[in-house]
This record gives sequence, structure tokens and C-alpha cells, in this order.
Amino acid sequence: MDQKNEVTIVGAGPAGMTAAIYLKRAGIYPTLLEKNEPGGLLRHAYFIENYPGFPNGINGSSLVELLVEQLQRLEISITKSEVHHIKYHDGTFLIETDQGDLNSYALIVATGTIPKKLDIKGASSIECIKLFYEPRSIPLGEKGVKKRILVIGGGD
Repeated sequence: MDQKNEVTIVGAGPAGMTAAIYLKRAGIYPTLLEKNEPGGLLRHAYFIENYPGFPNGINGSSLVELLVEQLQRLEISITKSEVHHIKYHDGTFLIETDQGDLNSYALIVATGTIPKKLDIKGASSIECIKLFYEPRSIPLGEKGVKKRILVIGGGD
């Protein structure tokens, strides 16, 4: 992947994809890097009712699909790659990834949000483990959940 770009965007969540669309409209061909799936946390949103253009709301995964479709129509590709290190030297950014190094004249970091750490005894033992993300993905037994469930988070 050793190459030189005008603009590299790290993160293909809503902000990164939007930046890529606007750059392309301006005649700049961005390189868009994403280590996971495009969409970021938006992918897991159950219902979005405060986004313009969807008067009846839309679920997050559907909105992500539309954003990706728009990128494809504009011939903007998402490179699946994890960024390990970024250095700035002599007017360019050296971006070290698991797919090789690239240089870029400009860099947009759109890596999204980082969840807050819980100050609850035992919480670190389940840190970074996805138990379930949205109510419809709660693993229910034949007769439903027999225990109390604590849902922590400021998102959906």
C-alpha cells in the first residue's frame, strides 16, 4: 500500500464517510481507512429520528448502507486497514498501517468516540467484551430472562 495521497481519512464512521463525500465533490480523491466495518457506532443505532431527510426515522444499519452506497456511486473505496502510527515530517504525514505505509499531504482523523470506563468492581473483567449491544440482541432463554439486567450507556 506504499503510496502518496492528497488526503487520508482515518475512520469510516459517519464523519469520515461525510468528509470523503465532500472532498470528492471538491475534486479531491481521498483515501479512506477503516479497521472494522464502516459506520462506527451508527451501525448499532436502533432508531434515528433526528437526522434530516428521514421524517419517519431510520435504523442505523440502514443509514450506514445508504452512506456506503453513496460512497460506491462516487467511486470512493474504503480500505480495510488498521492504523498503527502516524508521524508528521517535512510537510507530509507518514501513516503506518497493517497493509503498509502511506504518505499524505493532509490527514483527517475521524475515529469516533471512546466509551467511558466504568468504576464498578469487576467491570474490568468484561471490558471490551460484547455481551450484547441492543435490546433485540439480548440472549433470551425459552422462558425469557430470569435475572435482572443492567444496561449501561448513553447511546441507544
